[in-house]
Amino acid sequence: MPSRRTALGAAVLVVLIVLAVAVVRKRDAGPTRVALFGDSLTAQAQPYVTKMFAASPRYDARVLSLAGTAICDWFGNISRVRDSFHPQVVAFQFVGNDIFKCMRNPNGSKLPNAAYLAHWERDTRHAIGLFGPNVKIVLIGPPAMETPDDRVYNIFRRLPKQYPNVSFVDGDPMVSPHRRFVKTLPCLEGEPCTGPVVGNVRTNVVRASDGVHFCPVVAAPGQPCAVYASGAYRFAITEFTGITGERPPRTGP
Repeated sequence: MPSRRTALGAAVLVVLIVLAVAVVRKRDAGPTRVALFGDSLTAQAQPYVTKMFAASPRYDARVLSLAGTAICDWFGNISRVRDSFHPQVVAFQFVGNDIFKCMRNPNGSKLPNAAYLAHWERDTRHAIGLFGPNVKIVLIGPPAMETPDDRVYNIFRRLPKQYPNVSFVDGDPMVSPHRRFVKTLPCLEGEPCTGPVVGNVRTNVVRASDGVHFCPVVAAPGQPCAVYASGAYRFAITEFTGITGERPPRTGP
């Protein structure tokens, strides 16, 4: 028969296990923790998507974005957010920038196309690999641009087939339907309608003059849009819905 000391030790071990399980359950019982990393498209959508997440008690979201960045520029911050915030859902939205050091040759020159593609795929796989298999990963492809560049869009669309915890969200439908770049779209119900009338239909300008971004007036790089940006609002809906699988709360633009 076990001694009283052995029995006591076993009882203490059981209590510790129960307490540990309770702590994990308590941590996971609250709102779903979401981390969204992105470039200038998310930066312009950030006021709207942050408002959507803030209006939903089901989510605790961190939206981190910076114009001009590639996914490799975020590796250090991604690891810090992982270790401090413990996100349950992580989304990556990137167009395919190659401006900063991590996406350049050692001498600062641009990578040739084959190296660019290999770099972006390797970096995306690395970002996915920073999280365990129980973390949901969402890759958000950019909407069509006026000068077509589908390279990162295609990588993001292809990779989820190789990972059970990774999904792809198409950034097109609300901004560039059928992957066709357009400058204006009919106004959404409930949003300000400030664009031109096209074919007797009231519209909003959804893309910037640079053929990439959303601000309908000229905005300095990295600076918030000074006016309502319908394209950014639409892209925020796409991000929120793609990440959560839900319609956004009725917060208004």
